Amino acid sequence: MSVTRVGYRSLHAASMCRPWYRPLFGDSRQLLPVVGVVVWTDDDYAPGSKLWFDVFPGDGTTLELMARVDWSEAQPEDGPARYRLGLMVSSPTVPARERLEALLVD
Repeated sequence: MSVTRVGYRSLHAASMCRPWYRPLFGDSRQLLPVVGVVVWTDDDYAPGSKLWFDVFPGDGTTLELMARVDWSEAQPEDGPARYRLGLMVSSPTVPARERLEALLVD
């Protein structure tokens, strides 16, 4: 059964999630909040997990963002991926946030 999560929009671009790591000497970037994002993945991440979230808009660039998993939903075997994740994504810059938001659909 698929659960609709209010406030999360689907990403229409290739992306990759990878485990978050704390930079060795800290990270002084201020992060700007972004709306929730829904992605499909074959890797299951527990709610509360922090991830690096790379988005490939298709123009040869990469957006490197930070995300927190809010929810994870197992998908049927014939689905597009094994899991559907609800991510709360943060961006280090306003232009990166705007580029991400342009790739989201309701």
